[in-house]
Amino acid sequence: MSTKKALIVKANERGVFGNESFKIQSVFSNGRPGTGRPENFGSLIVFNDDIVSPEGFLGLHPHQNLEVIAIVLEGSEFQKDDKNTDLELKQDDVQVISSGSGIRHSSGNPSKESHARNLQIWFQPAIKNTVPNTQTKSNKPSNKRNEWDLQISPDEQKDSLKLLQEAWLSKGRFDAYTVMGYDLYQSGNGVMVYVIDGKIEVEENILEAQDTIFLFKPADLKLTILEDSHIQLIETFVE
Repeated sequence: MSTKKALIVKANERGVFGNESFKIQSVFSNGRPGTGRPENFGSLIVFNDDIVSPEGFLGLHPHQNLEVIAIVLEGSEFQKDDKNTDLELKQDDVQVISSGSGIRHSSGNPSKESHARNLQIWFQPAIKNTVPNTQTKSNKPSNKRNEWDLQISPDEQKDSLKLLQEAWLSKGRFDAYTVMGYDLYQSGNGVMVYVIDGKIEVEENILEAQDTIFLFKPADLKLTILEDSHIQLIETFVE
């Protein structure tokens, strides 16, 4: 059982790697020793904020027994796989690939002029070697503010996509000078808060754009919004 209350990874402490086509900004250590970044947060093992150059392309590659999530923040991204998926994800769209017994897919930025930005999130599944499955949720950017949008859950509640793991992903855009609460879906879980853009205060910690805080078993979570902010939140079981 963890005795920690919180762990912060600032934007400039993330791992940055990739190439001219893909700039990968990673919150976790990705198996690299001595980074000071965590290896995981419960079953969450990858959280990257990726920048993809115009016509940037990642060729066909395999995944097995991973829950692979893509959330488009800016621009768009095409996704193709060997199970006949062929689509384009646009801003705020969400995709979950339950790779199970194995899937091969490729992705890239279809624009010739603009960069794309997306979150790449991986979980270890609770069940292995399932039949591969891809789900997509299209979300047209809206004027909805100051509330959490449940994107992904274990039980598909609130029209969310299903994840083969005990985790709940929510995103929202919030106005400055508001205070946002968050009620846990399961008591005792941990919460990761990632500031996509903006500035907030959590548990007396100031977080700015692309900062992350991991909260171990928060009792009463409140976020003070200091500037207009766009936030990704992940709740999951943490020992």
